[in-house]
Amino acid sequence: MKFILVALLCLAFVSAVELEDDYQLDNEFEIEEENLDNNEDEYELEDEDDNEEEDEEEDDELEEDDDDEDEYELEEEDEEEDEEEDEEEDEEEDEEEDEEEDDDEDDDEDDDEEEEEDDDDEDDDEDDDDEDDDDEKWRRRRHRRHHRRHPWRRYRKHHRRHHRRHPWRLHRRHHRRHHRRHPWRLHRKTLRRNHKVNRKHVGRKSNKPNRKHVHRRSIRARKNIARSRKAKAIRRYRKLAKKLYKRASKLLRNRKLNKKNYARIQKQLLRMSAIASGKMSRKAAKRYIKKASKKILKIKRQTKKSIDNKMYKKNQILKYKVKELRRGLDSARRDLKQAKRVAHKANKELAATKKNVVLCKKMTVKKIQQAIKKTKEQLAARKLAKKAAKKMVKKLNGSKCQKKEMKILVKAMAKKLNKKEMKKMVSKMTKVIAKNNKKINITKKVAAKKIVRFGNQNSVLVSRIVRNVMRKLMLNSRI
Repeated sequence: MKFILVALLCLAFVSAVELEDDYQLDNEFEIEEENLDNNEDEYELEDEDDNEEEDEEEDDELEEDDDDEDEYELEEEDEEEDEEEDEEEDEEEDEEEDEEEDDDEDDDEDDDEEEEEDDDDEDDDEDDDDEDDDDEKWRRRRHRRHHRRHPWRRYRKHHRRHHRRHPWRLHRRHHRRHHRRHPWRLHRKTLRRNHKVNRKHVGRKSNKPNRKHVHRRSIRARKNIARSRKAKAIRRYRKLAKKLYKRASKLLRNRKLNKKNYARIQKQLLRMSAIASGKMSRKAAKRYIKKASKKILKIKRQTKKSIDNKMYKKNQILKYKVKELRRGLDSARRDLKQAKRVAHKANKELAATKKNVVLCKKMTVKKIQQAIKKTKEQLAARKLAKKAAKKMVKKLNGSKCQKKEMKILVKAMAKKLNKKEMKKMVSKMTKVIAKNNKKINITKKVAAKKIVRFGNQNSVLVSRIVRNVMRKLMLNSRI
């Protein structure tokens, strides 16, 4: 019984382990499928980015000059040849890869057989799961190998999913790549170029409704594509050589060229003349035209840069000089303004001084006249005062005068006389009054003595003496 229980437990454990393995495998397959979808989305995004980059390159090419257009045509032809070679290589690689895949499939089948021989006890469901695993691996490997290619080799006829047309852009490059070997390639570009050249094959006065269509048919039936391509290439190279010859001859006229560049351009002229005259092979012409276009452009840019640099330096010097001159002019203008202001002020002051001088002259004349008048009046008043003083002095002779009376006389005289004259007159008056006072005193004393002497003897003599004294004393009252 114990042995049976142990066996049942072992079987249950093994079945549980197998179920877990199946669950893990299913989860792995789901995760891998999600990763595959994500990878596909990434590849689609990369292809769209490549397409956008190509569109931007086309925009840049459209904006370039005729020189760049010539180079672009040459590059397109190189790309066509390179891409044809790449397609051949891709086909060889695909064949080798298919062989390798067959070998891998055989190896996988052998491994599966060995596993089946070892695990004969497993169920039919597990065999189906192994087959699904192999299919998934093969599909994944195939998908990876396809996306491992170079981006230019990715766009094939059988694989059109990533080749999407931009909504507002002509699908030029990739469309040509897919339809390059078709005879329908004549349908657009070559016919457009050679229509004028080959018009003579079609009758001018044809009554057919669509001459272009007939012309196309005749070209398709008559011409071989490889020969026409070579002939067109040679004609194009000769045209380009003539253009480049003209461009180089124009460059030779430039006086700013170096000796090296002059020699290089002469070399290119010789080569272009040889190509234009048809003395060179197609390959050599192609190679030399490429080099010549690049070198001529390079020399053109160098000369332009050198001229631009020299002109830039000269312009900088001239700008600096102009700035200095402007600064000098500004300072001179400021000085002129200041000088004008100063001159204006000076003119005002001069006008004022002139007015003042005139007024001063007038005032001085008036003042002089007034002074003369005053002096005349003063002189007349002085004369009158002198006369009056003389009269007063004459009157004062023999009369007694006191201090109060002297002050009154001096005040009356001071209004008309100067200080010096007043001093002289006062000194004279004091002397005269002093003399008079002395005489009066003497007379009084003499009269008193006489009265004392003759008073008791004769009364008539006394009365005479008194009268004489009274006369002399009465002089003061008259003044």
